[in-house]
Amino acid sequence: MKGLLLSGFLTRLNPGLRLGSTSGLSPLSSLGFSSGIHSKPNPESSPEFFISPDVKVRPGIRKYPLTGIKVALLNRPSIGDFTAKVLEDYGAEVKKFSEPLKNFENIQETKIDLTKREDVNLIKNIAKKVDIIIDCLEARRLEEAGLDPKEMLKINSKLIVARITGYGQTGTYASRTGADATFSALSGAMSGMESQTESNEESLKVASREAKALTMAGRSNCVTGIILALYDREHTGRGQIVDMSVTESIAYIDRVAHLAGLQIPKPFHRFYTTLDKKLLAVGILSPNEQQKFLQLTGADSTGNLEVNIAEKISKKEISEWLSILKDLGSVTEVLNHNNVGTHKQHRERNSFELDRQSNKWIAKSAPKFFPN
Repeated sequence: MKGLLLSGFLTRLNPGLRLGSTSGLSPLSSLGFSSGIHSKPNPESSPEFFISPDVKVRPGIRKYPLTGIKVALLNRPSIGDFTAKVLEDYGAEVKKFSEPLKNFENIQETKIDLTKREDVNLIKNIAKKVDIIIDCLEARRLEEAGLDPKEMLKINSKLIVARITGYGQTGTYASRTGADATFSALSGAMSGMESQTESNEESLKVASREAKALTMAGRSNCVTGIILALYDREHTGRGQIVDMSVTESIAYIDRVAHLAGLQIPKPFHRFYTTLDKKLLAVGILSPNEQQKFLQLTGADSTGNLEVNIAEKISKKEISEWLSILKDLGSVTEVLNHNNVGTHKQHRERNSFELDRQSNKWIAKSAPKFFPN
């Protein structure tokens, strides 16, 4: 079975090979490429190249920035999916492989067992043909299996091996697993939380959401690392090994954010609760706009300004405040997956589409590329 899968995979990577194909299916679709909620054939692309219908394709030979880039993902649950999905949304062809884990199952991934020579040889052969291998297995798992990235680069000098783990390939924590909370906690990006006098359940929920946001930023930085390696290859003709720690990426993003951060007084840069228990987001940069905000809300500028504003905001419903503050561009309601696509800004830019199965709004690929 794996021999057939490899044959189909290599056929797609090298159209010159004439191997058997599954009746009624292209080699690409039979291997599960370009899977996902948006994926279906795009008539503007080549017959066997699939991209999301929301993608803005470019004219000419290269239909999209990562068109023609082949990616093999060696996955663990959740670790590599984010990176692979972003690359796939921008034209890369992704094939997923995973070692079975208890209580986790993904039918879109090809199961491999790197203790078996057959599967090790499968990955070696794939390494000869793809542009990128995303290694999201445990630290140094490839070396233990006889798949040392340095050796793979000897057989494919243009190969990029992107190794994404929670803490990096070396160090005391290299072999440990983790998730949003642990990655963010170890990064130092949640500085200040430990000094809070209140540790109520609500503040802990806020911390959890912050940890999730920080981790997604860290994973986005991993995508950036791969794109930089591809760009470098355009100039040098050589691939490389990229060691990506989600924790270190979070710490780096946090550092850059602090260096470039705007100093906005806290009363004008926070969320407030309205009478109907909705959240009003405020992020007002200009001192003139801040004064206008105080006038429109009727908040007393003496004493504790945050408390005064919060008290005023709590007296009216969100719809009323949006009407009163409509001329302040830096004030908005907090949207969710149920209503985000109905917002005027998103409708005008066609930024979301409604998933009929879940009845929730799903973001389309961003950024947009022009001309299209």
